[in-house]
Order: sequence, then structure tokens, then C-alpha cells
Amino acid sequence: MKTTWKAIFIALTLIGLFSCEDYWDDIKKPKPQPTSDYAGKIEGTYSGNLSVNEFKGQPITKIGYLADFTVSKTANDKVSINCVPIDIQGELIGINATCSVAKDKEARGYTVNGTTTWNGYPVQIKGFFTTHLECGTPPLPPFDWNAKTDFARIDITIQTPEGDIKLNFSSTRKTNKVLMLIVDYTTNAFEGGKELAFNDAETFTIVPDYKEPGDFGSIEMKYSELNQRLFYGTIVWMGKGRIEYPQNILPANSFDRTVTADYWGPGKGFENVFNQWNTVYDYNPVWSSVQNVVMARNYLRTNPDQTIKIFLYTPSVGEGDPADWKWILFVKN
Repeated sequence: MKTTWKAIFIALTLIGLFSCEDYWDDIKKPKPQPTSDYAGKIEGTYSGNLSVNEFKGQPITKIGYLADFTVSKTANDKVSINCVPIDIQGELIGINATCSVAKDKEARGYTVNGTTTWNGYPVQIKGFFTTHLECGTPPLPPFDWNAKTDFARIDITIQTPEGDIKLNFSSTRKTNKVLMLIVDYTTNAFEGGKELAFNDAETFTIVPDYKEPGDFGSIEMKYSELNQRLFYGTIVWMGKGRIEYPQNILPANSFDRTVTADYWGPGKGFENVFNQWNTVYDYNPVWSSVQNVVMARNYLRTNPDQTIKIFLYTPSVGEGDPADWKWILFVKN
């Protein structure tokens, strides 16, 4: 009897697994469906980064815009894609378009295509979404399979008389992000930064790992809750180390800045996460050089009561040159 129930349990489980059309199309027997309803599988709100790749015919690289795209099902295999207007290079650009949706079986995702207008100019929309399926509670069918989006990319081309405006939006399931900013120690000039994405965590704690240089040393910063690296730089006695992580740090001119004169500060001030000699610093001049970075303001908008994490990276020690030193700031979304 036990064997019979075990066999029934296995059979029902297999029936549920093979009912997942997106992952088992190649091996299960097709079953008729009234509609494919691909639009319903990608509807939702997508938060991520909007970048400018070309502006009125001029190739540029501008990042720092945080955008929310709402994808709403309007009819079978059609969606409405809407983005709240964003000030981009002095132009208030918003998108609202009805797009068709088609399944890309080989890529395990869905393509989106549509057209609209902005200020009377033609706009082309192309998108791609990948999904995975999450299953409800076994063991008895019907199994509740729900599509969850892993990645969304939307390319927007606005055709103006002066030349195309090309925008790209991308969003991943990793919505826990940290913005690292670099400021020169002697001049307080903003030099660049990098956005880092992580799995979700309830809190944000940075733990330093300092290797004192005999001849060579290092400083590492870790996201304690996730045991993930945020920063790693070498330190050289009577020489000069370098930042080895993160790679591909973007220069300051890749980040858009506000043109308004208002000042935004963190709700709970600053925390020096590595202050070996307990030196008293004034962090306000450091923050002043980056508080008008659009991405930093967007992070503060979503997390206004945060404490900005900061430390002084000194790649040269001994008779080190302060001109080599950098303030490293971490802003949390």
C-alpha cells in the first residue's frame, strides 16, 4: 500500500513539472490554450537605470538616471509601457507606448516592439525580458506557476531633426544597490564611481579588513550581511598602490549633475568605516562635491534617513603623497 501511494505521489509531481510550458516546451506533449497571453507574463513595475547613448546625433555616455517603467497588459499579447518624464540634458522626456509582445523561445524570454511619439517626433521601442517560473505548493495539481522577471531591457530611439536620442533602460532582479563614489583628498573634486548590485539584505554594514603594509598591504571593505566585497585597494610603503576592485570605474563626466543650487544631505550624517587613528574630519566639503550627482540624489530620495559610509583610501604611506589619497563614499538605495 505504501508503495502504491509513493508511486501516485511521484506521478502527480511529474504531471505538475511537465505542465510548465516555458521550460518544457521541447519535451512535453503540447496542450491547446485559448491564448498565449505573453503580455501577462511581463506586466509589472521595473526599477532600474536609464542611460543616454546618443543625444541628438552626438554619441555620449550618460548614466545616473533612475527610472520606473510600468508594463501594463492592455490586450492579448499587447502591453502599455509607461515611464514618468525625466529631465535628460534639459529635455523632459517621457514614454507611453502600446507594444506587441512575442515569445523568444531560444532565448527563454519575450521581445517587445512598439512605436509612439514624443513632442511630435517618432519614437521606436524595442525591449527584451527574461523570466523564470516559480511553482506553488506541491504535491497535488494544479500547480501554480507564476512568471517572475529576471532581466528587462528597453531601448528607445527618438528621431528628432537634430539627430536621434538613444536611451537604454535595464533592470535586474538585484534591486539592492550601493553607489561607490570617489573624491580627491586634496581638492575635493569628484573623480568617478561605480554602482554595485547585490542580493537583498535587511541591513547594510561595512566591515574593513586592513593588512598593514610592511612593503605591501591592502584595505578591503565587505558588505557584512552578504559577505560580499565592496572595495579592495593595495597599499605600498614608499610607493603607490591602486584600486583593484571594483573594476571599470566610470569617470565623473559619465554621471549627470543637477543644475539647481539646492543642497541635499544624508539624514543621519556620516560614518567613517575605517579611521585607524580616530582623526576628526569635516566630511561636508567631501559630500558637497557629489551631492548634486543625479544618481546620488536618487539614492537619497529612496533612502533619505541613511548614514553615508566613508573612509580615506591611502595607497601611498610612509612618505606618502596626499595627492594620491582618495575619499571613498558608499551611498545605499
